[in-house]
Amino acid sequence: MKIVHIINNLEIGGGAQALVKDIVKYGKYDHKVITLEKPSLQFVEIEQLSLLRNPIKSINHIFNSDLIHFHLFPSLYLAPIFFFKKKIYTEHNTYNRRRKYKIFKYIDSFFYSFFIKIFCISDGTKKALSDWLIGKNFTSKFEVIYNGIDFSVFKRNQNRFVNSKEKYHNNQNIVIGMVGSFTEQKYQKLLVEVLADLPINYSLRFAGNGNTFESIQNYTDQIGLKDRVQFCGLISDIPSFYDDLDIYVHAAHWEGFGLTIIEAIASGLPVLASNVSGLKEIIEPTYLFNNDEKSNLLKLIENIFIDITINDLENLFKNSKEAFDINMMIQNYESNYKLIKNG
Repeated sequence: MKIVHIINNLEIGGGAQALVKDIVKYGKYDHKVITLEKPSLQFVEIEQLSLLRNPIKSINHIFNSDLIHFHLFPSLYLAPIFFFKKKIYTEHNTYNRRRKYKIFKYIDSFFYSFFIKIFCISDGTKKALSDWLIGKNFTSKFEVIYNGIDFSVFKRNQNRFVNSKEKYHNNQNIVIGMVGSFTEQKYQKLLVEVLADLPINYSLRFAGNGNTFESIQNYTDQIGLKDRVQFCGLISDIPSFYDDLDIYVHAAHWEGFGLTIIEAIASGLPVLASNVSGLKEIIEPTYLFNNDEKSNLLKLIENIFIDITINDLENLFKNSKEAFDINMMIQNYESNYKLIKNG
């Protein structure tokens, strides 16, 4: 079976990009990736074509495909052009800027109507999209397929938590980390604000880049935390980044799923996350914090090595592996590919 994925780009750091990469890498079918922008240097092992730079070859792949799998805006708006092909779409988030304007309810509803199936990466994503689109015919198209990771890639060291706990009791350096793009969606500033109220032996590391990177960096300098916060930029070796942390904290205003949280769990880290849709499906309420209650997050961080046990982390790892393993995700997509092709 020949599947063509159409996505804006394959730049590292995005959940949608990671999903496409994993489906191509671990899937058994013949996958081709067509981007709207220039091919990514990050995923050179994946065959990529730019629709703008190689239109003839791209159209040829599309014409000879059995199914087109779209990802992200504005790629999804290309769906009507390929009216002669079966098309599916994966919704990757619970919110986007188009939803600030009512007119886009009608525009989006028109373009989404061209898809046979609309996969959502969480129940929260499904509900948000269902509430946004106009028309009852969308209900039967929705299906939730959670994102997954290859757990074997991450260095789960059972001694890490014991060592971190010992450092905590001896007032040694405790490293808090977060992986995520620097955009209005994420809330890195909250972690910087909380760090200011933590003892001096706590430090912070960020992995990621984006349009708010410089402003967060400047804010960190302004409040005198430059020496305690490390901005690592885009990281290719993410498992090693997690390996140097003691606590993972994911702060976001909204989130479709939170793949990095699963990665942190796979690395054996205690995890805290914002109390928003998508993340609530991964983390127990005890370890969620409200973004507008800084003291709540501060208390969770200060008490994490008292409140969490090794057994808690073991159970979290086990449950996450059962629910979010990459093999399950691939099987779910491929069984749907087959059904849609033959349907």
